[in-house]
Amino acid sequence: MNKLQQALAVAGLVLNFILILLALRKGQRKICYSFFAYLTVSFVSSLIVIRTNSRQFYVAKEIFLDLLTIAIVLELNRKIFKLFPRVRMTNFLGLVGSILFFLIYHWLTPQTNVEWWYSLRFDMHSKILQTACAVFLIMTGSILYYRLQITIPQKYLILGFLVSQFPMALGFAIAATTGRDSRIAVSYFNSIFFVLALAIWARVYWQYGKNPDPIPSTGGCLDNPHDPGKAQ
Repeated sequence: MNKLQQALAVAGLVLNFILILLALRKGQRKICYSFFAYLTVSFVSSLIVIRTNSRQFYVAKEIFLDLLTIAIVLELNRKIFKLFPRVRMTNFLGLVGSILFFLIYHWLTPQTNVEWWYSLRFDMHSKILQTACAVFLIMTGSILYYRLQITIPQKYLILGFLVSQFPMALGFAIAATTGRDSRIAVSYFNSIFFVLALAIWARVYWQYGKNPDPIPSTGGCLDNPHDPGKAQ
């Protein structure tokens, strides 16, 4: 690692550790249990990767974190839209549709190279990430369209994933197009936005710590003619 890579790695680990400590404060993990698992796995696995410098463990770590991201999507969809089963089901169908689309895309464009940037494992990592991006976008559209009330922690949780996941997906697309020479720049790009997302996520537990019963961050949906609750 050069100095910039070391600085980004240290900043990410410090912010990640602070988030875990904030989450351990009484009751705060219930905001999103799978998100707390994501933070914990990310922190511990990053330490192991730095310690061992194992590429195989790094690959396993990235794919497992991708699967945890899908778990976060499912948990947030259940909690945010618990009073609106039709919207919740629409978002879930969007997840299923995205998975099917990227599975077909993966099948039509197989990767056979053993190098990480063009390997089958990297392609799986990229497709799962793109699936999560699509569903976060669908959920955000549902919230905005129906003007649903969401808590401040939920707002910053989704915002953090939008900030981190979309740039990462874009970085992978750039790497797939331009080839091996872009991998260092893409690595910087992804690390910077992940550190930024960690800073945004710090607001999740910090705000919740000050307000044990966080107030909604958006206007109510009762005045909205498209209120899904009225259609049930």
